[in-house]
Amino acid sequence: MFTRYSDDITFSARGSFTRAKAHRLIWATKRTLAKIGMRPNDRKTVIIPPGARKVVLGLLVDGCDPRLTREFRSILRQHLYYLEQYGPRGHAEKRNFDSIWGMYRHIRGLIDFANMVQPEYAAAMLTRFNAISWPDQSKP
Repeated sequence: MFTRYSDDITFSARGSFTRAKAHRLIWATKRTLAKIGMRPNDRKTVIIPPGARKVVLGLLVDGCDPRLTREFRSILRQHLYYLEQYGPRGHAEKRNFDSIWGMYRHIRGLIDFANMVQPEYAAAMLTRFNAISWPDQSKP
């Protein structure tokens, strides 16, 4: 089975799919792509063994359902913590955002992404985000 998003392709297999079979699949894929003038990025080509942590497009996919990574959740929680501690202006300055509203859209985008994967987690983060005292947009 394969999954494609934009220019990324992920192959998945069940059962006894050996490393040798994986290498043959990679070479067959490279030959097919070469026929249409494309070339994969060898640095991004990885064979992940059974039991290893599997991350695809920033999501953990080694279980029944995709999940957010610990790193992603940590980054989002950290943003919210610093927003609560220092306010939007202080956090934007400490993190070198160009503007409070650029930071607002960035963090809200992280929450929206989380909502597509883990809605309960995202709901809790959105509650914290909405409790922040954001400045009036019409004032600098």
